[in-house]
Amino acid sequence: MKVFLAAQVFSQSVAAGMETYLVSNKLESSSKATIDFIENMDKLFDIFNSSRRPTSKNFNRPFKQTKEQEDHFKYMHNFFTNLIIISKKEQTDVTNRMKFINGWLISITGLLLLWKDLKSTRPLNQQENYVLYTARLNQDTIENLFCTITQQNGNNTNPTPYQYLFAFKKFFFTSLFSTLGKSKLHK
Repeated sequence: MKVFLAAQVFSQSVAAGMETYLVSNKLESSSKATIDFIENMDKLFDIFNSSRRPTSKNFNRPFKQTKEQEDHFKYMHNFFTNLIIISKKEQTDVTNRMKFINGWLISITGLLLLWKDLKSTRPLNQQENYVLYTARLNQDTIENLFCTITQQNGNNTNPTPYQYLFAFKKFFFTSLFSTLGKSKLHK
């Protein structure tokens, strides 16, 4: 899936460019709703892609469930819950066929539940400073794991459960022992 293309379209720079055209009367005033949507999607993408690197964008900072982040999640959850999509061709409601709506609702709810669970595992004196780098919660990590495991099995892309279990154990213990060996070398 080409998420980066969506992130480029729903970006602050696209919204700013459209805003400039709107102010200079090169876009109709009805485009303001599109600009607002793009800005809100940009903020949502930023929340789900936070990392350690410093940034001037408030929503791209590590997730702490700040009031600003929580308010935006509530706004977007409400937006997706009430979104109705009408087919241009048939003029019928096709909202139920749009899987991305449920995907965003699950992602928003899932991140909030994960945050609550992870934060509760911290001692009380550490909960205030706890942050979550949401960029780490993407599909790339799991795809890299599966790729490594299939390589353990001679690039078999469709291993049996037994082959997968064997390859996973081999990968796990190889990684574990190489990590343990490195930590002893540094002491």
